[in-house]
Amino acid sequence: IEVKEQCSHDEDFGGTLSPNPEADRAWILPLEYAEKNKADLIVMTDPDGDRCGVGYLSSNGTYERFTGNQSAALLVDYILSSKIKDGTMPKDPVMYDTIVSSSLAKTIAQSYGVKVESSLTGFKFIGDRIAHYEEEGNGPTFVFGYEESYGCLIAPFVRDKDGIQAILMYCEMALFYKRQAIPLDIAYHNLELKYGFHDAQTMNMDFAGATGAQKMVSLMDLLHAKPLNKIGGVNVASVEDYLSDRITYADGSTKDIIGLPPSDVVKFILEDGSTIAVRPSGTEPKVKFYFEAVSKDEKGLEGKIEAMYKDLLSQVGLD
Repeated sequence: IEVKEQCSHDEDFGGTLSPNPEADRAWILPLEYAEKNKADLIVMTDPDGDRCGVGYLSSNGTYERFTGNQSAALLVDYILSSKIKDGTMPKDPVMYDTIVSSSLAKTIAQSYGVKVESSLTGFKFIGDRIAHYEEEGNGPTFVFGYEESYGCLIAPFVRDKDGIQAILMYCEMALFYKRQAIPLDIAYHNLELKYGFHDAQTMNMDFAGATGAQKMVSLMDLLHAKPLNKIGGVNVASVEDYLSDRITYADGSTKDIIGLPPSDVVKFILEDGSTIAVRPSGTEPKVKFYFEAVSKDEKGLEGKIEAMYKDLLSQVGLD
């Protein structure tokens, strides 16, 4: 069922309040169509067709949306379990994500014996790794790639995230669960029961003007020079500094980060598996904070990201 207002060429995107599937306003008309037609699934791409947003009819009878991390985790599990069932899993499989992606999809992939490589943000880095191994001729075989902003790739004849492939696979996956009478929120909940509960959120902090730009630089300099050893009451197990390409562990030992170009990113891995990655935007005067809270039970996630964020800002003097 197509959203007719959005199916004609319009360089101003007049059929929607936003052409970005990450924005709430992009879903107004699709939700109206879904409710009118009692649809099970809503899928949309952005105008250039590389990102794919996913909405669904929940077990409560309401329409909900997955984040890019959540929809990717569901799709990873569906694709890899299907390959195992069909006997089509390659001998040396690899999945690509980014250093700010949720660890849930990675955990799922590893449970199927799939190697996971994490790149910097930007799908071009994933495309480069695919090309690298193809040129080598003896590297691992691509089975999936994704980033948290609604971008994933199923078949690597494309070297970028591909919303057209994604729409087809999300529909196939939804039909798979529909035939078992399993709503998609229940399917996702079952994954969390098996692999742990994850809450991933991105916070943006603006640094406007000349003084703001200097504060942004000072913040990153501080995190590189004096990384935090406890956040939100949880000890930091390791710090990944992508500017120096070095991992520093709590006991003082270090390890080099191999295969990634230097980038102004600091990532904290806490003892409970939660993470915080901090990086300045490359296009706007803002710093992006990527939080992921991890817990063995759902209640353990309550208020966790808020506590981590408040404590982080307090320690760097931004509260």
